[in-house]
Amino acid sequence: MSIRNELSRKLQTMRRRCAPIALAMGLLACSQTEPPVRTVVDFMADSDAIEMKLISCRADRRAAVKDAECANAKTAANRLALEDERAAFEKLREEATSELDAIRAERSRLERALDEREAVLRTRAEAKIAEGKTLTAEEARAIGIDPNGSLLVKPEDGGRDKRTGDGDTGDEYTPACERTRYLTTR
Repeated sequence: MSIRNELSRKLQTMRRRCAPIALAMGLLACSQTEPPVRTVVDFMADSDAIEMKLISCRADRRAAVKDAECANAKTAANRLALEDERAAFEKLREEATSELDAIRAERSRLERALDEREAVLRTRAEAKIAEGKTLTAEEARAIGIDPNGSLLVKPEDGGRDKRTGDGDTGDEYTPACERTRYLTTR
């Protein structure tokens, strides 16, 4: 029986030595938890992670309904898309504003050039009148005279003929004596 006693003693020694190791291994196995759920901010920082998670969520739609990471990945993808759209909108707004400013500047330049041209024509016409020379049709119009010799007046009624109601934009001048629309055929 000495072998039995010896084996029994060795077994008890091994149990004493192995028990703490087994206990530690058991505790380690129980303490392992799942990795923490990635937040929306985590996903927004890593666009590749968004794509990978959304692909896995699309593969298993039933599990994706309960998966918090799927919801966070979708939210992060939507926020990033919204940021991209806002940036594109601001870029388009800036481009449109600069184009509009350029158009306004060009219009202002053209209006100044037209005003300068009319001033030159008026000055030239007045000089020709003082010298007794004949005016060109353009010079006559610049000082408000019909090339046919009557005074031109801008109508107050928008260029409409009161008798027939005909007329258009009211940009034409009419002879003061008739108040009918003057159409230049030249």
